Amino acid sequence: MTDKESPRYHRIRKNFGYNVRFFRECSGMSLTELGKESCYDKSYLSRIENATANPSLEAIVRIAEALGVTTPGIFLDGEFPTKK
Repeated sequence: MTDKESPRYHRIRKNFGYNVRFFRECSGMSLTELGKESCYDKSYLSRIENATANPSLEAIVRIAEALGVTTPGIFLDGEFPTKK
């Protein structure tokens, strides 16, 4: 967390990264496979999972789609809705 980053923002970013890893691992997908599906480098995705990257809205949407999860669903804490 940087000096300018609020604790709330840090928690959201950390939760997002945790959920990306959760859905990726549940689907049996590697970082390389997620990278191919979302068009992002695996090192960037790793930084997202570890809450050290600040993904754009476009990145969030593309990653959620690659994982088969709704965009709002990838931010939820506890219940995980998936796309139908």
